[in-house]
Amino acid sequence: MERASQVGLSAEEFALVEQQCGFGTWSYDLVTCETYCSEGLSSLLGLDPDERADASRVLSILHPEDRPRVEQQWAHLEDQDACALEMRIITPGGTIRRLRSHIHIIFENWVPTKVVGAVFDISELHHERSAAVQSQKQLVDLSRSISPITWTVEPDGAVSLCTSWCSITGMKPQQASQWGWLERVHERHQSALRAAWVGAVRTGKSFAQTILIRDRGDQWVLYAFRAAPIVFRHPDTTLEVSLVCVDIQRCDFTFFPDQTRFVPNGAIDGPESVPVLSGALMRAARGLLDWPAKALAHKAGVSLSTIRRMEMEGDRTHRDLTASLVQKALEKAGVEFLPLPDGSTAIKLADSKSAHTDKKSDAN
Repeated sequence: MERASQVGLSAEEFALVEQQCGFGTWSYDLVTCETYCSEGLSSLLGLDPDERADASRVLSILHPEDRPRVEQQWAHLEDQDACALEMRIITPGGTIRRLRSHIHIIFENWVPTKVVGAVFDISELHHERSAAVQSQKQLVDLSRSISPITWTVEPDGAVSLCTSWCSITGMKPQQASQWGWLERVHERHQSALRAAWVGAVRTGKSFAQTILIRDRGDQWVLYAFRAAPIVFRHPDTTLEVSLVCVDIQRCDFTFFPDQTRFVPNGAIDGPESVPVLSGALMRAARGLLDWPAKALAHKAGVSLSTIRRMEMEGDRTHRDLTASLVQKALEKAGVEFLPLPDGSTAIKLADSKSAHTDKKSDAN
């Protein structure tokens, strides 16, 4: 009633404010040791409205693990003007709640005479905070396991920070900033990658592309990227986006050691020297070897249905582990894959001068 009159509210109005806003108030007279608890606080504590919530009653429902700390902090309240106590309680109904009490000390003639406080239920906030911490930990653990490439970019998509990209490509941060990092991407991929990049930043949608980059050893490396923007909107309305791109396949043989023959000796230097396996090439290679599909499946260690599926996809190219196994089996049998300047791929037997291209392959 005392605090209600100070703000021009009746006791009923003040109780309604507490109920709607989810808080409670209390006071403790250091001279008379009398305690006052509002209806809002009784509700937070899970007590009946007519039950007296004095200091001993509050201490009785404190969580056992928090009681020693709270009692110690309470004993030193008079040494400070204001503080905050965070604690867990167990209501008579068995519900665990996490409360935070903001406390202020009232002095008269430099002597502390009364303690007043407002209590808020922060259970939901604590759960959200714990979930955020757990999610952050999972993200860190995941990042360590997959070594992603991350960028921090401006609202227009221009890069402001890309430490991991610099580590892979050997670029300096000032060189890679804005759109400079695209210089290490092959020119035939730059336009499409930039368009997809800007679209991801604007829409928040992920994108997937396979691109060639020149690494710090000045070698062309094929990356299959799956990129997803993580957007942070700041109070000042600025936009910060972290794009996480995970290297899921590298053609410098990190994952597929047997692909060291993927680019034959004497092939064209540069990105055009990275051939890909298509269904048409597979059929042509089987034709050169006079192999039925079952023989290729046996040599590659894959199922016959897989070979049939890959060959039925025609000109669609494959760069996965299955394609690597098939290509290895064909190369072991004497088939050479020769990249051509126009981006197509020719094949021939090691002891043959005639070659078949992927544009004319029709072996069954």
